[in-house]
Amino acid sequence: MQLRHNGTDRSVLALALALSLAPVACGEDSKPPAGVATPTAGQGGNGASGGRGGSGGKGGKGATGGSSGAQSSAGEGGEGGEPGSGGDAGAATGGSGGSGGSAGVVGVGGEGGTPMVPELDCPPEPTPGPPPAFTPVCDISRLWGDGERVPIPISGTDALMSVTPDERTIVWLAEINFFTTAYWIAERASSAVDFETPVEITDPVLMGASQVTLSPDGLRLVAVVSGRFLEATRVQRSDPFAAPDEGAFSLLDADAQAEGTFLSNPVIAPDDLTLYYSLTGASDDTLYVSSRTGSGPWPVGRSLGECEFRAHGGAGRFPTGVSSDGLTLFYFDNPRTMLRAATRPALDFPFLEFADLPGRYAGQPNTACDKLYYSGAGEFPSEVLVAEPE
Repeated sequence: MQLRHNGTDRSVLALALALSLAPVACGEDSKPPAGVATPTAGQGGNGASGGRGGSGGKGGKGATGGSSGAQSSAGEGGEGGEPGSGGDAGAATGGSGGSGGSAGVVGVGGEGGTPMVPELDCPPEPTPGPPPAFTPVCDISRLWGDGERVPIPISGTDALMSVTPDERTIVWLAEINFFTTAYWIAERASSAVDFETPVEITDPVLMGASQVTLSPDGLRLVAVVSGRFLEATRVQRSDPFAAPDEGAFSLLDADAQAEGTFLSNPVIAPDDLTLYYSLTGASDDTLYVSSRTGSGPWPVGRSLGECEFRAHGGAGRFPTGVSSDGLTLFYFDNPRTMLRAATRPALDFPFLEFADLPGRYAGQPNTACDKLYYSGAGEFPSEVLVAEPE
């Protein structure tokens, strides 16, 4: 059974396409010539009337702000005015014809609007004390090489949903045709071998989810359905998932229902004790974290207070992956329209350093953080790729 969805309903697929706004070209009108009548012999002819004097061109429209904080294109210059009116020549017997009036000067087009660049700089974050010396698993200053295609069947437009830290289970969204998409899951015995034959997810509720993600052990599949979290479980990786229910997300779902907010973008840390997610409809704080001590329900989370994680101009930031030591968070920055990585010196510190990872989406590291799985443009418009440090 295939999932019948219009591709535009999938927000994650949309993220795999970079926003590009081309400047509007300004047209230039040609100057119409002034007419000149030939006088008859012996009588001065009337000089030809020039066009009506034109006013200056209308100023260009200011640039319109693009979505997701993209730089806007400049406004369009105004059109020039019509030629000016010349005076009639005086009539004279036997005299020379009077000169026609001079044509008006074509008006100058107005200047285009100034492109708008969003101001995204944030002040330094306050810290609880001197940062401890540490060596995080993920070094955000490293440069990642070109990605290679993950050996899974490709449709030409594929978006990574989730991969477990041990790289053994992967879930992705594939476009079957323009109006048909489906979630697929594949397993393998270790990261050193190829994935086995993928299986399409056919549970009706999971098929209708806007997003899905995996728990670190690959035994739970978390789905985003109508702004709420559901989870489907299985006993071992070779088993199919059971029908989803609220499971460990009952507290979060109840709170979102009561507050009229919407949940999305769940990312479970490798320790299975920390959950990052997006919450919209409450404030500019859109990136949240929930912590638990066991396997019980996830409590209602708190917003990450760092300036870099707040919404900007209505565009939020949302998590995509987290390192095995919990010190590095990968997230998509909508105002900058790019993947970024944030790191902190200890779990009780705010995130202090940030790095850009342009051209990549849905970034997720493996346990050692020596591989980064992501969606990006490869041989096809969008593929599931994996990169290693340069």
